[in-house]
Order: sequence, then C-alpha cells, then structure tokens
Amino acid sequence: MMKPEYDSHGVPKLSLANPRAQVLFPTGQYTYAFGNTPGLELTEHFRTSSTDDILEILLLGSGDVRNLLFTVSELSQRQRDTIPPRFSFHLNDHDPSILARDAIILEIILSINPDSELDVEFLWNLWYNLALSSEELKRLQAILEKLTSPKYASNVMQFGSKDVFTECVQIWNDWLRLELNIDDVSTQRKRLMVFGLNLTQHENQSDKKQENTNFLTAVSSLTNTAVKQLFSPFDEHKLGRKCLQQPSPLYQEVYSYFLSGSTSEVHTSSKVNPTLIRPFERKWKVHYGSCPFSGFIPIDR
Repeated sequence: MMKPEYDSHGVPKLSLANPRAQVLFPTGQYTYAFGNTPGLELTEHFRTSSTDDILEILLLGSGDVRNLLFTVSELSQRQRDTIPPRFSFHLNDHDPSILARDAIILEIILSINPDSELDVEFLWNLWYNLALSSEELKRLQAILEKLTSPKYASNVMQFGSKDVFTECVQIWNDWLRLELNIDDVSTQRKRLMVFGLNLTQHENQSDKKQENTNFLTAVSSLTNTAVKQLFSPFDEHKLGRKCLQQPSPLYQEVYSYFLSGSTSEVHTSSKVNPTLIRPFERKWKVHYGSCPFSGFIPIDR
C-alpha cells in the first residue's frame, strides 16, 4: 500500500495520489480555526416570513461561526413579519476540533454582554489570538468545566450523535488540562510562518536560493501587503494611505498579529490560548495563511 507523503511539519500532503493523507484528528493536519473570507449573510438573496415554521440552514465545511453570526444579525434587523419564529443551523466539519471550538465560541456569545468592552475583547482574543490574559484563561476554563460537566445540557446546541459529543468532550478536557510555555508555542508558530513564507517565495520566484527568510523583514512586508488588501482603492485614497503609516492603530494591530499571533501586546504573564492548539498533539498548527482581518474587517472591501 502506498505510504502517505508528509511535509516537514508532519502534515499530510492532500492529493488524489496520496489517498491515505485524509487523516482526521488527533494527528496529521493543520487547524483552520478561522476563515480567510468575509462573513456572509446566508439568507441575503431569499425572503423569509414569520409564517415559516423554522428556517434550517446546513453549513458543510462550516469552519468558524462567523456566517452564522452574520445571518442571525441581519435577520434580527428585518421587519417583524419577515422574521421566522425559529432558526436551526447545522454545522458540519471534517475536523472535530473545529466543532468543539465553535461550541465554546457560541457559549461565550450566549453569556457575554455585547456592550461590555472587556467581554467583546475576551471573545475576540479567544477567537483569534495566541495569547490570553490570566483572567481570560480562567473565564475559558470555567466554560470548559461547564461543557465537560456530566450535567451539561444546552437548550441552544445539540450534537449530531453521541459519538460527536464524546469527541468534543475529549477535546474540551484536553484543552482544560493544557499547560504550555507561551515562548515555545510562539517559536512553533514562527517556524510555521517561515515555512509558509518560503513556500510562497518558491511558488512565485524562479530563484529558489532564498531558503532562509528574515522573519522581521517578512512580517513588515506581510503587514504592508495585508493592510493594503483590506482597503479598496477608494478607501485607500480617501484615507490618504494613513493606514500604512506605522503610528496607525490598524497598522500596529496587523503588525502585532503577524509578529506574535496576537493583535494586542503579549505580556510575560500571558497564557497560551488552548483552543488554537492541536488537541492531543499539543502543538501549534494553525495554518500559516490564516488571517483574522480577512474574516472580520470594519471597512467593507
């Protein structure tokens, strides 16, 4: 039988010629914890009515819950007689750690105060950032303890089968007990980023001698590219390219993310965000091309 091919990070190279590469957790794949496309309102192009019994939406390869949130947000702003009395979203993903993570994010959304800056910051940091504060980690652990409790029951979330729920409980327990050194995880991430940068260079350049990328130089280049791509030509002209100037808050946030995996400053007391760690492998394998600003950006492209 043909042996699967793996890259230098132990991730299988997916292809029809490499059929055994379709490996599910606990080992052997990148984590796609958040999307690289803007959130969509999924009912934008069809009508809804209050006479509908229930609106059911199936999301295949759902990834994170941004499309669910955009849809519920838009529906809630329609006229009352056009809002269905009930919504049902079925989230399906081949990676059970994504489903386990989505459940955590939904639990946070149900419990936070949207008018509280600290609560919204907690949601953002948990969703996107490598580092959490000690207080945020304690809040997350309380949620994980709730989810793994034998008495846990939800009126909002249901799982497709007992096996799916059992898998999620195992992942939640692993994240609950996780204790990793944040410097070690940062190093893992940096290596993966450099791997991705070199891979991109080799795809785009005929000269393949640039094996070693200066990480800081690469981050500066990526940051400028990323910020440019977040704005349409009209927006860029309107803003006078201020977004590209280093004192700009947006520039600093993007730069910080590419440099450290967090949009805010990482302190010595910061803790590793366990939901971005590959369960049971206990390694950072968030895909090197992942960028939070592509999913949620305050300026519409």
